[in-house]
Amino acid sequence: MVNWALYTDRLQAHGVTARDRTRNYAIKNIDTLLPNSVAYMTASVTMPNETVSFSQDFAFLKSDDYAIKYICTLPGESITCGALIEWMEHLWLVTDMDVDDDIYMKGTITKCNYMLNFTLPDGTEVSKPSYIRDVTKYLVGENEKKMVTVGDSRMSVTVAKDYDTDHIKRGTRFLIDDPDADHKVAYEVTKVDRVTGILDGSGIYKFLVCETNVRETDDIEDMVSDNSIYVPGDPVVTGRWL
Repeated sequence: MVNWALYTDRLQAHGVTARDRTRNYAIKNIDTLLPNSVAYMTASVTMPNETVSFSQDFAFLKSDDYAIKYICTLPGESITCGALIEWMEHLWLVTDMDVDDDIYMKGTITKCNYMLNFTLPDGTEVSKPSYIRDVTKYLVGENEKKMVTVGDSRMSVTVAKDYDTDHIKRGTRFLIDDPDADHKVAYEVTKVDRVTGILDGSGIYKFLVCETNVRETDDIEDMVSDNSIYVPGDPVVTGRWL
């Protein structure tokens, strides 16, 4: 006599449906085989608005762009868009992720190439790892006016969304240049994108900045721009005609 109850229990031990059994089999294989891959490594992860990091294992996959990599998690582990990953002695920003997380999660990380310094409204100076690229297309970097030649360079700035970068707005100025350069270059935010890089409340902000003048009040040594509202002083009277 066939014990159908026992047969059903054994059949469903790895999943009720054929799909469930296939999925669970795939998860078991990933858990077993992925740690043996040369792409499988441990990295340090810092979540947005957090200062304490933690270790997590990923599979790091190459791309044709050296500034971009892809990461995959083990089943059951997660990735947060906007998180900062320290890997290969560099900081990487999670700039995108796949919402299909049925078996594992996959995301895109971009290598940070600049430490963006700016001042919060309360006067606190902060530094944020960022990815900056030149978007000055079809221009030579300067624009000729009637009397003077002004800079026309444009950059794209990508940073993680957090409590500090929430304060960046149109008109915010940055010093973006090699700290060893004799003459620094300042940029001003002309376009704000706080939508296309956000996923489930976290993610990245993207700003377009245009070259502007360096102020005498900018902190050149620490690469922190002065974003206070300019108030002209009283004119200096040197003498007058009788």
